[in-house]
Amino acid sequence: MCLMVEQSKPTKFSDEFLMGVYIKNSDGIGVMWAEDNHLHYRKALVGSAKEFVEFIREHAEGRACCWHARMKTHGHIDLTNCHPYPVTGFEGRDDEHPVLLMHNGVLSTGNDKDFSKSDTWHYIQDIIRPMLVKHPELMTNPGFKTLVEKHIGTGNKFALMDASGNTVILNRQAGVEYNGAWLSNTYAWDYYGLHPDARKRPEYTSPAWSKYDSWYAGKNTSTTVPSKTVKRAPAPVISPSKGTKRTVAKRKPAPWVYEMWLRLSAESPALGAMISRQALGSAAAATSENDVEDMFELLVSGFIDEQKFKDFIQNPNTAPDFRREDGGNLFLEL
Repeated sequence: MCLMVEQSKPTKFSDEFLMGVYIKNSDGIGVMWAEDNHLHYRKALVGSAKEFVEFIREHAEGRACCWHARMKTHGHIDLTNCHPYPVTGFEGRDDEHPVLLMHNGVLSTGNDKDFSKSDTWHYIQDIIRPMLVKHPELMTNPGFKTLVEKHIGTGNKFALMDASGNTVILNRQAGVEYNGAWLSNTYAWDYYGLHPDARKRPEYTSPAWSKYDSWYAGKNTSTTVPSKTVKRAPAPVISPSKGTKRTVAKRKPAPWVYEMWLRLSAESPALGAMISRQALGSAAAATSENDVEDMFELLVSGFIDEQKFKDFIQNPNTAPDFRREDGGNLFLEL
């Protein structure tokens, strides 16, 4: 997942928005900004939504800056893998022009050399740093922007900033504007609940969904995410006495399933037509919503094709382990 935000000084996000971001992206927070020809950044591993909100209020609010909330896909959960990453000019390299980088997405280049580090860290060391260390002016060069955008694909976005305050967003067109800021995606925050241009979320009147709907609407400020497991309806039962089938009402798909189906249909109308909301819900119930989210991100990043995603939905047991404790590369299992 992850969420990357570029904001101006007047931007102020609500507690509801920020808590929703933390719930989906709780593996680290970081902010970068330029001031008086100096480039600054702060990182933290926070343990609650309250701490997350306080970090944004202290370090991001009132500044023209970029900030990043991380959801781990590669590498360990530590400060090293929090964004932003130093590209040049930090860590004792005072003779270099300072540049920082943030990333949202999953890079096909992976992290084979060091499983403790993220795909972003490897991409910087192998590709971005060698280009910018001797030619920092490339950062604002349109040709550099076009070249890297084509290489990483539209499912990935980069934000680069230097000490002069120059900020370059790669694949900006793949993000969305909200609250006077630019956000890198619609899936790592409550887009359908908060964005005025989002399609209306369906109403769920069953008492079984009241707690979930209340949380999603922001009425529950608890940092504990309620269970969103999609339960299958019981199979029809034949009555021995009458030989008739008992009618079983189908449960409506969870709001998360509807949101995922909308995103899938927007990314690939053909897949949206082939894969039903019930199939998405069954896949999430058989594995987890995180596995479905991660496979979707691999799809939009171009790392897997539509057939691979369809096969996964039809047979969820083919899902790779996205949370391997040894830090192994999930791409090796695809």
